Amino acid sequence: MDFTKRETNLLRTWKKEKLFTAALRRNRGKKHFVFFEGPPTANGRPGIHHVLVRAMKDAFLRYKTMRGYDVPRRAGWDTHGLPVELQVERALGFRSKQEIERYGIARFNAKAKRSVWRYKDEWERLDDRIGFWIDQDHPYITYENRYIESVWGVLKRVFDQGLLEEDFKVVPWCPRCGTALSSHEVAQGYRRVTENSVFVKFRVKAETDEWKNTSILAWTTTPWTLPGNVALAVHPKERYVCVPDPIEEDQWIVLGETPFRRLVAEGIFPAEYAHLPASKIDIFNGAEMLGIEYEPLFDIPEIRNAKSHRVYAADFVTTEEGTGVVHTAVMYGEDDYVLGNAVGLAKVHTVSEEGRFLAFVPDGLAGRAVKEEETEETILDILRSRVSLFQEPKPYAHDYPFCWRCETPLLYYATRSWFIRMSKLRRKLVSENEKIQWVPKHLKRGRFGEWLREVKDWAISRERYWGTPLPAWRCDKEPAHVEIIGSVAELVLRAKLKNRYLTLRHGHATNNDQGFISSYPEARAVTLTARGRREVVRAASVLKRGRGVDLIFASDLRRTRETAEIVGRTLGVAIEFDPRIREFNVGEFNGRPIRDYERFIGERGGRWVKRPSGGETWRDVRKRTVAFLKDCERKFGGKTILIVSHGDPLFVLKGALRGLSEEEYFSQKYPEVGTVGALLGAMLPFDRDGVIDLHRPWIDGVTFSCRRCRGRSRGTMRRIPDVLDVWLDSGAMPFAARDRSSTLARPKPYPADFICEAIDQTRGWFYTLLALAVTMREPAPYRTVLCTGHVLDKQGKKMSKSRGNIVDPKELIGRYGADAVRWYFYTVNHPGESKRFDEHDVRKAQQRLLGTLWNTFVFWKTYAAKKIPNPQFPILNSRKLPLLDRWIRSRLNGTIAEVRERMDAYDITTACRAIERFIVDDLSNWYVRRSRDRFQRPESKADHEAASIFFTSVLCETVKLAGPFVPFIADVIFREVAGRSVHLEDFPRPLKTLRYVSLEEDMREVREVVASGLAARKAAAIAVRQPLAAIAVASSVARRSEFAPLILEELNVRTVRSLASKAQGWPNAGEGKVCVALDPEITPELRREGQLRELLRTVQEMRKTAGLTPRDRILVRLDISGPLSVVLGREMEARRDALRASKIVQGPKRTRERFSVERELALGNIQAWIGVRKNTPRRP
Repeated sequence: MDFTKRETNLLRTWKKEKLFTAALRRNRGKKHFVFFEGPPTANGRPGIHHVLVRAMKDAFLRYKTMRGYDVPRRAGWDTHGLPVELQVERALGFRSKQEIERYGIARFNAKAKRSVWRYKDEWERLDDRIGFWIDQDHPYITYENRYIESVWGVLKRVFDQGLLEEDFKVVPWCPRCGTALSSHEVAQGYRRVTENSVFVKFRVKAETDEWKNTSILAWTTTPWTLPGNVALAVHPKERYVCVPDPIEEDQWIVLGETPFRRLVAEGIFPAEYAHLPASKIDIFNGAEMLGIEYEPLFDIPEIRNAKSHRVYAADFVTTEEGTGVVHTAVMYGEDDYVLGNAVGLAKVHTVSEEGRFLAFVPDGLAGRAVKEEETEETILDILRSRVSLFQEPKPYAHDYPFCWRCETPLLYYATRSWFIRMSKLRRKLVSENEKIQWVPKHLKRGRFGEWLREVKDWAISRERYWGTPLPAWRCDKEPAHVEIIGSVAELVLRAKLKNRYLTLRHGHATNNDQGFISSYPEARAVTLTARGRREVVRAASVLKRGRGVDLIFASDLRRTRETAEIVGRTLGVAIEFDPRIREFNVGEFNGRPIRDYERFIGERGGRWVKRPSGGETWRDVRKRTVAFLKDCERKFGGKTILIVSHGDPLFVLKGALRGLSEEEYFSQKYPEVGTVGALLGAMLPFDRDGVIDLHRPWIDGVTFSCRRCRGRSRGTMRRIPDVLDVWLDSGAMPFAARDRSSTLARPKPYPADFICEAIDQTRGWFYTLLALAVTMREPAPYRTVLCTGHVLDKQGKKMSKSRGNIVDPKELIGRYGADAVRWYFYTVNHPGESKRFDEHDVRKAQQRLLGTLWNTFVFWKTYAAKKIPNPQFPILNSRKLPLLDRWIRSRLNGTIAEVRERMDAYDITTACRAIERFIVDDLSNWYVRRSRDRFQRPESKADHEAASIFFTSVLCETVKLAGPFVPFIADVIFREVAGRSVHLEDFPRPLKTLRYVSLEEDMREVREVVASGLAARKAAAIAVRQPLAAIAVASSVARRSEFAPLILEELNVRTVRSLASKAQGWPNAGEGKVCVALDPEITPELRREGQLRELLRTVQEMRKTAGLTPRDRILVRLDISGPLSVVLGREMEARRDALRASKIVQGPKRTRERFSVERELALGNIQAWIGVRKNTPRRP
């Protein structure tokens, strides 16, 4: 069975039938099951871990659809942020932000926008190939203006609640990317590293004999921060010691008492220091050290002030690690900064944003990268030369944060950033988390809950380029005046035009009378009509009575020239003609009837995109008219400007200034001939095509006056040039991923019933969704979250290109099919556990579940009666059904109930394992196996038809049960059996009245007895094909008349008797009531029957080897030697129909005789040769 080929063929059928759409339409208007899709970034290829997550999502969404829910599922694309920028930087060969700015932000962002779709087709093909049904035609895209606008709206509400603030504090900083990162981004990039830790001596400036020749010992794992040292911190209530310096004579060292004892044990201090006499050790509280001044390690005047290089008290000091003394570099540690701010230490950087020492840092360190090994060694050499290094550096293993995208070691760096004060919402976050169902549940109070309990303020601003712009404008006169803009509509109200613009469409002209289009170059003479001249004269009078006109710009076509000249003479204003405000160029339709052009464009939206030969689209019109207006705004200020033009250019320009979408344009009133109007709106962030683009650099050019400044000389509000954390984009998805941007009301539908992503999203999307919902005063945005574990290689190592252990999902699916990969992920272990991926396990999943289900279907197709109208379950609702039918119906009902219960609890692994047990163990290995004779050799046509109807109904229900999980094979089989798609069916319902628990228990006992009997045969080395006279069983159930035949057939014995004891010495197996003992005596008659069975089995295997179907007739030749040859030959002839043999010939193979398959086999003292070929009847 080529599963892959059948799947790809079925995909074409699904697409042709629009099956996904049909499945959605089927439940439209019913109760919603809400799903939020976590948006991937399409600038990277999808991997095997994405298959895991998407398979999980699809199974639950299909299941809920089959349960009758309306399950809309919209795709999304995460398109901003560092991942995208870094890829573009690599493509351009850039290594710094300065190179980006020299290249141009507009060009850089244009490349970024294109790059995000690099692998979009691969993602969509993978989704299609694995059967992940999601609406790819209407995705939400985070770079679209309406999405950005909604994110602004979210941030505006956060600001209005006092939760969005600008602050100067220490944040995780990537020197490569030149930006701050949030705590949840940092959490994704920790690595175990081994670095140098150093003990450094700070020499006290002694003013009294008490502290003469004394150094204070501090410990650090970041030697690069030592040039920035401005203080030492001690705990005032801890005990400290002063002991002799073991290296320098007549020198003393101060450190914490507890650390001192530990360092002696670790060998940092000599062993004899464990027993220093009282005269050699002084013990005191840290409070006695406060205010002591010490000598700077490096001579850097820029960081010195009256408060610097002294000892201060700090509660954050511990004695569990280090020396009990903390070296403090204000700009490079969160606690350091808080302390420095409290006591008034200088806030001066010694390191640049690029991670290099600044020019004023001495001793040859200026300009050097702080995290390079050579730089660190130079610092250590300086300390050695000044006898400030106590002991040589020691390796220290610890977790260190790296940039989650460029993999550069981060610095903790003081800078100005914007923060959402999540720490104020800590209790609310924890409270909302209690309402969420987590799968696996330990995440609720474990990894995720612990994160919430210690949640930090969210640093949301990034000093980058390609991202949602921070909608914050600052006054250039008074920096404390900051305004947050929440929408384009708000921007329109604030960013007013510098000039007043009036519009005048030309008066009624001859082309209006005659119904044709006239654009440039004018193919037919068009002039104002008498009516048109009257209209223009009236318009001129209106303008003259108004506030006046300073400038007139006009289209250079004749009808607008005539219009402008009449107005210009009336107002006494000169006219300037500009081709950018000409009529819409209709190209080949110039001079032709309007209806010809309207037929060409079709629907009204065609004007934007359908370009006539030699002409332009409305997008071209927008580009040139907006460029015209930009020039006016650049050249003039405070002027009243009249624009004399045509209907389409004025209509398009008016919509552009209002910030309308292309569809929204048609809600405007179209300009009438000879009518004065006004351009209302703002100089919005138009790109070079005249399209509103809220990204940098276009948004950076939008300014407006400060409303908080008093007096005439108001400041200008200029946008703060940061962009937002990309995680804020995706976290705002419930509020932003809608057709219209509005954040004033709760989004509908909300919250999600179900979301699913990988474990790392506990510090990513799962967190940001909840964080923004809480800041918006909304309930938790999801009810249930399913979290998947990592996909590792079979040795348990992380997959990476460098290790060469990456699994290509396309190749894997090409070998085994999507169903096999899906089933592997559902059943190998629970979703939240890491998976040690082994291709062998996928093969096993394919063979065990898919192979068994397919073989069951093949059996049905081969032997069951066809033309069964609309098979329904339960069919033949009667206790008069045969025992096996009643049992399998009960087992199916039990499995349906278990699967529904487990899926409703989001326990997909238990649900799928139940399905697999039913299909493999119950349906195939027992029901079908024990029912073969009913189909292959039925007692009557009626019995065969009844058995077929029942089997068909069971098969249909089984396939429906498997449909959400293995959608391809389920649909292939259901279409063959029922003639329609399984994905338009309801999920099976259990019927308690058809559940016979006692029957299931009895049958389970019978099967255990059979298993014991097979084990006893194996222990006695007696093949199952060898009949035996009797078995003895302890089970009373197995001896009952309705069950005994099953045991006799399965174990190939003549009789079943009670097992009184094992005294007979028969081979036995099993314990308790499932104990079985075999009569080992094989009579000649039994031996002959066993030999016959072996011959029959061999012929059946030869049929398979020859590739024959059960309907093919064969010719068999037997050459048997030995005393029983005649008898066996006669027995084989009697079973010709069972073998579907037209003829069985005895005797040696003839010279020219050919067979498809030949076999030799030994049957005890008998030798046999068998030949088989398809028997093709000769034509008469």
